[in-house]
Amino acid sequence: MIVFFIEKKGREMYMKKILLLIISLLSFVSVGSFGIVNAATNDSTITYERIQGAYFYLQDKNTGKIDTNHVTKFFMNGEIAYCIEPMVDINGKIYNSTSDWNITNLSEDVIKYIERVGYFGYEYSGHNDDKYWLATQELIWNKVNSNVSVKFTTAPNGGGSLIDLSKEKNEILSLAENYDRVSSFAGQTIEGNIGDEISIVDENNVLNDFEISYDGKQSITKSGNELKIKFNKITDNETISFKKTKVNNQLSVIYYKDDSQKLASLKISYSPTFTLNLKGNGGTIEVNKKGEKIVYVDGSYKYETISLPEVEFAIYANENIVDGEGNIIYKKYDLVGTLTTDSLGFAKLENMYYGKYFLIEGKSAQGNMLDNKKYYFEITKNDIIEGNIIKKLDIQNYLPKGTLEFTKLDITNGNVIPNTEIMIFTEDDKLIFQGMTDEKGKVVITDLLAGQKYYIIERNPATGYQLSNEKVYFEIKENGEIVKAEMTNEQIEKVKVPDTQKDQSDFGNIVSLVVIVAAIGVLIYGEVRNKKNKSKKDKKEKK
Repeated sequence: MIVFFIEKKGREMYMKKILLLIISLLSFVSVGSFGIVNAATNDSTITYERIQGAYFYLQDKNTGKIDTNHVTKFFMNGEIAYCIEPMVDINGKIYNSTSDWNITNLSEDVIKYIERVGYFGYEYSGHNDDKYWLATQELIWNKVNSNVSVKFTTAPNGGGSLIDLSKEKNEILSLAENYDRVSSFAGQTIEGNIGDEISIVDENNVLNDFEISYDGKQSITKSGNELKIKFNKITDNETISFKKTKVNNQLSVIYYKDDSQKLASLKISYSPTFTLNLKGNGGTIEVNKKGEKIVYVDGSYKYETISLPEVEFAIYANENIVDGEGNIIYKKYDLVGTLTTDSLGFAKLENMYYGKYFLIEGKSAQGNMLDNKKYYFEITKNDIIEGNIIKKLDIQNYLPKGTLEFTKLDITNGNVIPNTEIMIFTEDDKLIFQGMTDEKGKVVITDLLAGQKYYIIERNPATGYQLSNEKVYFEIKENGEIVKAEMTNEQIEKVKVPDTQKDQSDFGNIVSLVVIVAAIGVLIYGEVRNKKNKSKKDKKEKK
């Protein structure tokens, strides 16, 4: 409450006091942390009231200068005004007034301190005795200029007994400190998963003195010194602002004139504030993508598993996805997000609401085949890993592969040729196979990398066959393809060696045959001749 003494000095002084009252009650316009009301000229009159049996004793610690005198309470227009410039004289009775602290060159921290001390000092309820006035003035001087030592005694020049003000100072400082006290969770960031309800209690027991300003997406309620937060939506950093409501709501007034001590009627012109940050977390889908690469070693090949970068995915809702209040965020089959694996084959999509989804691969990498499978998953409150909601998917991609069926054939009769050793190379001459045809004249190789060309050569022919210089080329163009290849061989021609005994036997047989035929011929010839001779004889006898 502001008290004014209306002296009998005419209408002009009365009007000045009314003006000061209006200034003090006006809502302030914020500049920095303090309100400002324009200065009024020669509108304030100083009056005095001596405190009996009390003397101040000030000493500059640097220069040794001393200032001492009776303790006098000062009033400006009837309101208590404290000296804010130790060891500066007061000259004259008429002062100017303003609420602009810039005129004092004091820092913001000092201004806030002396405003709190002045408010909880002499004029505060229960503090209306002279010792509280002395304690208030001492605290102000000590804060404004720490180079000046201050004490109050019962006799002039620092004599007599020291007036003990420790109780009063402690009481004022306790109230002043508590006024600026904010919640124990001030400045923190509170994180919660969607659907979580979190309750935090202010250990400083001051939350009930603050009002909340918040237009975010979570549900906030305050009950005494407890704050309840329900996380309904996924958000990054949202800010709740708190402002103290139990405040003086008046401006301090500073009185000044040339070559004179500045004084101030102290009110608390600011409201303590603090903030609390909120972060609403959803679920995270993490994809660990593996692939293959082919490695050629010691005339063969093998496939190694690798992390597959730059693979692209799209994630779709597999049902209507809703927030903590039941509002639809995504309809079924809506695109929720995309992700691309990094150099380690890892990708994640954060801030996903609870619900069912599916993931589709849109682009593979490093020759690995596109995985056309749909991967279904669900984000739930139970997918907790170290406090976070995480669903993990491990997905493997594969290189395209095919099969070679090779057959070795006899060029003359088409019979299969077993035990022929062949070698197979890539088109850039990497050896990938060396082995023998089986009893069916075949070599079958599965899991040959598709998308490249190969050739086959013969290393060692089967017994009885000539070595083939042919190169048989083939290509596996797509995954799962079976390629058939053939190679033919010619038999080796045999050189005939004469058999002497057999030839002699054959010659003897021929001679014998000739002799027999000749003998038969002689016999036949003799018989024919005898018949002719007999016929001639018979003819002669008939004659």
